[in-house]
Amino acid sequence: MEEEASTVGQSEEKRHVNGMDSPSGPEAELILNDSGVSSLVLYETTWRFYLVGSNATQTVYRVLKIDRSEPRELDLSDDHVEYTEAQITNLISSLDEGNRTKHGKTGFGRRISAFALLGFVRFLEGYSMILVTKRRKVASVGYHSVYKIEDTETIPLAVDTGPLSPREQRYHKAFHSIDLSSNFYYSHTYDITHTLQHNMLITENLEKKSTGAPAWRFVWNEYLSKQVLAEVGTNWIVPVIHGYVCQSEITVFGRCVLLTVIGRRSNRFAGTRFLKRGSNSRGHVANEIEVEQIVHDTTYRNKRLTSFVQMRGSVPGFWSQEGSRMVPKPPISIDRVDPFWASASAHFTDLLGRYGAPICCLNLVKKRETKKHETLLTEELTNAISYLNQFLAEDEHIRYTGFDMSRANKRGVALDNLEIISRKLLRNVGFYCSFPELFCHLYRSDNFYGEVQRVPSEESLVQLSKNRLQRGVIRINCVDCLDRTNTAAFVVGKCVLGLQLYALALTDSPHLGFDTDAVQMLEDMFEDLGNVLAMQYGGSQLVHRVESYRQHGWGTNSKDWLRTVSRYYSNTFSDFDKQVSINLFLGVFEPPIHQGSHLWELQTDYFLHHPWIRDPAKHPRALSYTQWLTSDIARCLPVAQEDVQQSTTHYTSFDAFFSHYRGHQVDSLKEVFTFLIPSTETDYMPTSSSDPSPFTSRTRVFVPSVTAPSGDKFTDHPKPVLNSQFSEATLTTSDIDEDLVSSDEESDDEQLNRTKYPQSISSPEPAKTGFAAKFETFEEYYGQKLVEPSVKDKLLYENYANMSKNASKNSKRFGESLAYRVRSPSTHLTCTSAFKEDSVYEVALPVVSPESLRIYQDFVEKRTRNANLNTVADFDLYQKFISII
Repeated sequence: MEEEASTVGQSEEKRHVNGMDSPSGPEAELILNDSGVSSLVLYETTWRFYLVGSNATQTVYRVLKIDRSEPRELDLSDDHVEYTEAQITNLISSLDEGNRTKHGKTGFGRRISAFALLGFVRFLEGYSMILVTKRRKVASVGYHSVYKIEDTETIPLAVDTGPLSPREQRYHKAFHSIDLSSNFYYSHTYDITHTLQHNMLITENLEKKSTGAPAWRFVWNEYLSKQVLAEVGTNWIVPVIHGYVCQSEITVFGRCVLLTVIGRRSNRFAGTRFLKRGSNSRGHVANEIEVEQIVHDTTYRNKRLTSFVQMRGSVPGFWSQEGSRMVPKPPISIDRVDPFWASASAHFTDLLGRYGAPICCLNLVKKRETKKHETLLTEELTNAISYLNQFLAEDEHIRYTGFDMSRANKRGVALDNLEIISRKLLRNVGFYCSFPELFCHLYRSDNFYGEVQRVPSEESLVQLSKNRLQRGVIRINCVDCLDRTNTAAFVVGKCVLGLQLYALALTDSPHLGFDTDAVQMLEDMFEDLGNVLAMQYGGSQLVHRVESYRQHGWGTNSKDWLRTVSRYYSNTFSDFDKQVSINLFLGVFEPPIHQGSHLWELQTDYFLHHPWIRDPAKHPRALSYTQWLTSDIARCLPVAQEDVQQSTTHYTSFDAFFSHYRGHQVDSLKEVFTFLIPSTETDYMPTSSSDPSPFTSRTRVFVPSVTAPSGDKFTDHPKPVLNSQFSEATLTTSDIDEDLVSSDEESDDEQLNRTKYPQSISSPEPAKTGFAAKFETFEEYYGQKLVEPSVKDKLLYENYANMSKNASKNSKRFGESLAYRVRSPSTHLTCTSAFKEDSVYEVALPVVSPESLRIYQDFVEKRTRNANLNTVADFDLYQKFISII
């Protein structure tokens, strides 16, 4: 549902509303954080702006004052005072009266309504303020709402808005080339820059708001908010991520399970395809994206959530490709020899600090080539990992798995082998659960589920939680980290989804078939994720999607050819301008105020990402080429350092109910977010199916394709049918070609049973409509037909209804006996109860003998002394006892 700030501002203007920030005193701070800034109204005078902010329920207000007298300097002031609605009304009225002239004209007025402040920016002349004026809700994480920016407004602070200089206009054009209405997301109460495990690790409750520092590598308005954070704190600025957020609903027999996919793009070493390759000396790699998959069983409110995090990024090292020539595959060149792998060590140090150990690298580039091309990257990565592992403990080693995905696809085993590899890697890293292990899994645990790591060992220095935790991360890469990487990420996500649903006790097995409704939904979500990320980095949508790898060959799809041409055109002609805009937006390049080269005069931005070229003192030199992992991170392993540094002081309570439900607003049912998101029941279950379970393997003719997240229309398109390679079978790791896969671990002999795509599709049954399209009739299911009841049965039911209607103990018209309170004289009641007095209102409890009380007390004391759970043998004995009775 889209929201426009102007609509909100109309109601706010009547009440003279909106504002809030940090108050003074600890109690006021708690109240303020309980509210959160969710809407803004900007008022202006000749020499000053007044930004008034309010919480979701419009009960707490704050005011931010912005001086306009000197637009080249940013002068902000926050009085740190909380205002009530009456107080803010008086304040606005006072400002209105104080700015009136002798002739009654006022210099005070309302300028614009907004939802969030992104920050301030200055080029050569004055500062400008950037506000979010339109948003759309795309996801809910517990009671927290996640919004997509739909429109923004840039407001100059200068009083005299005369014509800009040509250079200033050029900077404005480059800056606004970054479309803030395209895949930028934020949340007022949830730290969207961190993972769910990080946000819940200490509090284990989503009904709290994070007040700690965000993960700055994913905050794309970090440069815009730098001065605001320094002067007035963090309460006025919302962190904004760039990437992709989508949410869908898995309907399990009326039970709502939300599936959320979040892709966070790093702002470190960010850019376009051929202009940003490899990594810099600080270890920041190009096209680094963190993908989180969250499953929430809403039946238990905010208590049962699971999540899994994987990441993708370029091969760490100094390599590049020349993209100025129109050639299909520009040659890969190693630009700099790094004998001690300083860049790779900085990169893996950062990963170990963020995710813990182990780091599992899945490399999808080619292994064998007539002329070395992609194999150069494989050699770079394997040599770096071999060198770095010499100085790590064995259980903390970086684990490498190489898989020639292009070659496997020609043989028709790409997805099969990827699933086996994914399950092996998942055993090492695990996934996160916000709840203790369910009792049913302790006695009926699946072998694969039981082998997936759970919690830190007892010998670990840090004990954070007794729930399942994810330790480490799966890092996937190919050359571009686009097509092959996205398909592999989907297969990993598919395996994790089975584990997550099994952990929530929604399925009886952690293995899901590819052709189930839930996996089809996940595939569409990952395909949208890949398309968005490919547009951001490569200039076109995915060329090879999951469908391409099911067809066992690329084929000659005209759309694939068009995407390929579009990508190379973008890489050759428009990527330079995109890179210039990204460098300006992220503050990699700051316009020279007095003298210096302007952005469009630079031949390359290499020195911007490597500032030590001009100043050698800034070079990030390693303290040691052998002990490359810092001691503070090594001390926390296998737990991530960021998780260890978490503290309960980073979280404060907030009114989650009113922030989520917004009872003060009136919405129609068709505009409610949970009504708009796609569902397996309405958008994926075939109309001819009689089984409503989203985990049933189906034979499909048409499957909906998600064209946009949350609420947009869906269109059906035919899915390709696979050959006999995807029939039901038992697959083992021995089926993987050793030429395709290389790993630093021992081979896994576990057998993997799953349902795969059928060879052919039978003709569909006649389509049903209405209720019959979803469920079988009573006669079809039970084999009996419903008929009109007999007269005798009707009379018996009528007498029974009269008994319930007239059975009143306090009735004075009839006697105290229950038999006299029944109207029908043909009804006779016989007392079969063992109680002295029995009615629909009360019973007289029987007398328990002392011997029975003694037996019960002995049982309770025995249970107290020996609190161990019942064993399997006890259950077997109990079942035998029941059968005898």
